[in-house]
Amino acid sequence: MRATISEEGACACSLLSDSADWNDETWSMRPEVLDRLATTLEVLARLGPKALFVEALWVGDAARETVSVTPKELAQVARSGKLGTHTRYAVVREG
Repeated sequence: MRATISEEGACACSLLSDSADWNDETWSMRPEVLDRLATTLEVLARLGPKALFVEALWVGDAARETVSVTPKELAQVARSGKLGTHTRYAVVREG
């Protein structure tokens, strides 16, 4: 299964700030969307499919690294605006 998180029902481009650059290590995101994004990702990570991976990639790009995170850690990464431009987050559920 594949899902997309967006404000407008297509790509998540509207979550990015005007200074976002796919060559940067992390995405520059609009501050006002960070809390909602973090909450959404945490709920999905806690209650979604057992094997869950989250990627914030530009169309056609591939992840260059995989990082294991708990649902809470994933939310912290999103809330801090530090989602990697080429990172795949493998969610490991607590307990």
